[in-house]
Amino acid sequence: MFKVAKDHIERHECSRAKPYKLNQKISMLVIKNEAQFTKKAKGRITFRCTQGLDIDKVLQTTIESGAGQTITLTAEGRDEVGDIVATFSFLWSIKQKI
Repeated sequence: MFKVAKDHIERHECSRAKPYKLNQKISMLVIKNEAQFTKKAKGRITFRCTQGLDIDKVLQTTIESGAGQTITLTAEGRDEVGDIVATFSFLWSIKQKI
């Protein structure tokens, strides 16, 4: 079973929510996805992405320059012991809507 850590969501905004907070029309599209599985997943698996500041920078650059940007965001899945069982990478295309 995959589950996102609730405490992590409450502390950090989801990347999809950030454009709304900026009061800008932003288009976000996943253009590539990769997954790596390193250990058999048993029990509760928690995924975390810690790149919130990177998302902020890319959104700000997009708004200021008007040019499209790309960013790769990575989430690590850890089991209850803390071992990494999977890593997911998503390449996002970010553009300001006109």
